[in-house]
Amino acid sequence: MIAGGVFWIILLAIQASNARTTTAVAIFMITSNVVQIIVSILVFVSINMERAFMMLPMLVFNIFQIIRTAILIILSIVAFFSPGVAPPLVEGGVIISLAFYGVFIALEVWFFTVFRKCYKYLKENESGGSYGEVEQEEASE
Repeated sequence: MIAGGVFWIILLAIQASNARTTTAVAIFMITSNVVQIIVSILVFVSINMERAFMMLPMLVFNIFQIIRTAILIILSIVAFFSPGVAPPLVEGGVIISLAFYGVFIALEVWFFTVFRKCYKYLKENESGGSYGEVEQEEASE
């Protein structure tokens, strides 16, 4: 995730210099990627120090990413049904945009579930419980 954040910052800086992206969009995306790098570092620190609360920024960030991607999917659908209203969000057309964002939202949901399980595991270890007991209690509810 850290490497991905750095890659997107560099890519957006190149696109902004070529005037392919508006300044506001470039600033938003670069800020989002800087936050991604920071919360990714917090995940490593959280796991290393075995502190669950340091995992919370990543969970919140993932929820933000899922919502943002869902909005982009909706905008792509609007662009599909009214071609003159909104430009495609990814070069190559609306269908490619939908496919790209569909894969991206699936990955974000998967990352969220992984980080949530890691958070639960760390929280149980902090309280002295066993993670397997928590999983069994949730299954029985």
